Amino acid sequence: MKAPKLLMVLVILCVAAGAFAQQGPGLSIFTGYAMTAFENQSDAAGTLPVGVRLSANLTSKIDIGAEFFYPIGGYTFETTYANAGEPSYKEKRTFELMFAGLMTKITPIKGNLAPYAKVGVGMYLGNGEIETEYVGLPDKKKNNFDMDSALGFNVGGGFTLPFPLFIEYNYHIISRDYKNSEESLDMNFWDILVGYTLSL
Repeated sequence: MKAPKLLMVLVILCVAAGAFAQQGPGLSIFTGYAMTAFENQSDAAGTLPVGVRLSANLTSKIDIGAEFFYPIGGYTFETTYANAGEPSYKEKRTFELMFAGLMTKITPIKGNLAPYAKVGVGMYLGNGEIETEYVGLPDKKKNNFDMDSALGFNVGGGFTLPFPLFIEYNYHIISRDYKNSEESLDMNFWDILVGYTLSL
């Protein structure tokens, strides 16, 4: 999905989330670390995510909002193949896995160190690339592959800190299909995020 379409999706989600809010919104920016828990993965791949979140108070303990999450560089899995009688080669398979969706945060206790629970639902987007490099050959072969966007959800929680900072953990549950194929892939992943919230 192209960047303008992603921005359009985010704007629509933000308007929908803010329509029922009782108080002014807050804009959060966050980063951290994300790691895969894909189906049948032999090894995990990690990356640095960045994102934004627009939220507002529905009640004194419940916030609603919209957020966008982008993994810089995607999730890359590297495999080396060495079959008898054939040239050895290395394959890098990179998955781009963005998220644009809605979230609800419940904070039962207010204070300088306030724990909260969080759930989210939305669209998981992005395609991928396969880079093949044969041993002893200088050229690398790159092929792109497309994946259907799909609805998924995430659950997590964290702590609101002073300043106002927050730290949270999320687990994302999502299954996506390869375009023009009956093959699908469970693409679960988790993240640990640190963010800062500005009042608007």
